[in-house]
Amino acid sequence: EMETSKVFTLDDEITLVHKTVDGYTWAGWFGADGKALTLADGDKYTITAQDKNGATITITATWEENTYTITFDGTKPEGATGTVTGSTAEMKLSFTASKALSANGFVLPGYRFTGWAETKNGAVKYADEATVSGLSSEKDGKVTLYAVWAALTYQVTFNGNAQADSSVAGVPTAKTVTFDGAFGDTIAVVTSTGYTFKGWFTEKENGIMVADATGAVQSNVEGYITAGKWTRVGGTTFFAQW
Repeated sequence: EMETSKVFTLDDEITLVHKTVDGYTWAGWFGADGKALTLADGDKYTITAQDKNGATITITATWEENTYTITFDGTKPEGATGTVTGSTAEMKLSFTASKALSANGFVLPGYRFTGWAETKNGAVKYADEATVSGLSSEKDGKVTLYAVWAALTYQVTFNGNAQADSSVAGVPTAKTVTFDGAFGDTIAVVTSTGYTFKGWFTEKENGIMVADATGAVQSNVEGYITAGKWTRVGGTTFFAQW
């Protein structure tokens, strides 16, 4: 804050000049009585009669601190098959205020919320409930923060489902799958002496076929794979059938 003084006489006309302050809106010039001054065009002020010679006239430049609103967008990443549910509480802050962001209330099946970006599909700029300040300097400014998601990974295991009088060879090791990620085109074919392999299924008996007798994976397996991508929230075990 800067104070200056100068000597004037009755009826002198002075031009009042104010600066721009980031995050604040100009409110005007005020007298010592707290009332706004009446100025002529060009912010000109005329010295009026005072109660004594050498009186001090105090004129104060006044700014009002701006406020802004933060809203939250749960936008899902490109290629995500699920639907975002929930909401995150809007916030209103003054320019200089420091406050923790509203806790994330959005949910996207198969994904973990990692933070907030300043643009859609942008990188994380703020963690959940991070303390922020001065995100907008404009009066009644509006800021939108966008959810950033990371696909979860799961384990898929394979059970040879050996019959009572036999063993199974070639059972594949566990496979790590990513939600909404490609599952893969094949699962290894297994063998069991005296039995013919029918394919991989979701259950030991009956169930849904995941891969046929050649190991070729079905492009759609209800509750597990959609258009070749893993869309089950969680891992599972697939079983060989004979």
